[in-house]
Amino acid sequence: MTMNIKTKVSLFASIIILFGIIALSIISMSMQKSNSMNDTMVAQADELRVVDVIIQDINYNAAVAIEGLLKAIDKMPSHVFENEEEIIKAIGPLFQVHKNSTGTLASYIGLSTDAVVEFNDEIQREGKAYRVRGGKYDSSGFYASQRPWYIGAINNKGLFQTDVYEDSVTGKPSMTYAKPVYKDNKLIGVIGVDIPLSKLQEYFDFLREKNKTHMFILDSNGDPYVATDTSIIMKEDPLFKKIAQMSAETPDFYPMEINDNGVTKITQCKTSNDTKFALYTLCSFEALEDIENPIKEAGFIQLIIGLGFAILVSIVIYILINIFLKPLGSISQGLNSFFKFLNHETKTAQAINITSKDEFGTMAQAINHNIEKTQK
Repeated sequence: MTMNIKTKVSLFASIIILFGIIALSIISMSMQKSNSMNDTMVAQADELRVVDVIIQDINYNAAVAIEGLLKAIDKMPSHVFENEEEIIKAIGPLFQVHKNSTGTLASYIGLSTDAVVEFNDEIQREGKAYRVRGGKYDSSGFYASQRPWYIGAINNKGLFQTDVYEDSVTGKPSMTYAKPVYKDNKLIGVIGVDIPLSKLQEYFDFLREKNKTHMFILDSNGDPYVATDTSIIMKEDPLFKKIAQMSAETPDFYPMEINDNGVTKITQCKTSNDTKFALYTLCSFEALEDIENPIKEAGFIQLIIGLGFAILVSIVIYILINIFLKPLGSISQGLNSFFKFLNHETKTAQAINITSKDEFGTMAQAINHNIEKTQK
């Protein structure tokens, strides 16, 4: 099958445009994939920074609550601290006001005699101002000086924060902040406040519902205590311990790949470095394919649109070339008529009817001029 020049030019131009647009679409898709991945990582890092500020705010407020209680005790006269009974009568009423004003789960003091003077929701429901337990006051075997928060504060010689634990009353993850109390250089005991993590967990629940984000906080043992996936809370998993170790060796919020039962996942973490508080590791956790699939879908849609546009442009070019090269047909017919006349196959040569002012018009005029001269 013989193609005319119009078809050849149209086909050649269409092929160039088609390949050009496909190449541009592929390059654009690749660049968009890289940019979208980077944007996703940046957005997740920003979310982690917000959560990190919330954690620091919790720590700061707890420290302020401890200092407030410490100052109230410090203002008391020295004679109050001469014996245990006087200490309990003087300090006991402080804890109800302190607990209710600071929003803690409990406020208390572990005395150097091993008794604890405390106030919490359970005591409030009983209608009591405070409660004394442990030491010589019951047979429960509770001794304040053997509790982690007491030992930690004494060893720290200042503010101490425990790792997360399940609160005995609520059963929910909580933390204790504690600090020693001295009067006239004599150890009176260790004051403490229990802080619930329910508000922080509520924010994680919000992130899960709004952004479908996967995020968690690990304690110093590498165990999650707040997470968007509540099924992992307070459960040991070697994977999380590995993530905590990787985070400690990596700059803050640097994307890291990790294999989770054959699934490649991307995690970004920050490991705390404030020695005044308990170590924690804050991380996002997403399957790589969950991040890449929407990007790939957008890229394929872009490629399909590019192909459609290329086909449309090819059709338009074909139509335009046919319109612009239409005079070639008239010139071809005119030349064939002229050659037949010269070969005595016809008695007359037909003039070419092209009146345009372009190159085709000039060619037609030149051919018509020769036809007129030859026919004379």
